[in-house]
Amino acid sequence: MAQQVIGPINPAYKLLVWVNILLCGGTLFIMLIVCNSPPDSPYVKKLFDTCETIFKMTSGAFIGLLGGRASIPSSK
Repeated sequence: MAQQVIGPINPAYKLLVWVNILLCGGTLFIMLIVCNSPPDSPYVKKLFDTCETIFKMTSGAFIGLLGGRASIPSSK
């Protein structure tokens, strides 16, 4: 079976992946810190909800970025 060659990776694509990794990891880190503290104010709950939404969006973006990259036809 022949191996598929995708070719060089676009620098903008690399940037999108890194931004996505930073957003996903950062919001996960904040959510873990907020989970370990008592929810004293409604602002803590709003922060957690916002981070949860961003985490869900970046998780879906990974699927879109990787799926879109895998669907590019080979240059042969």
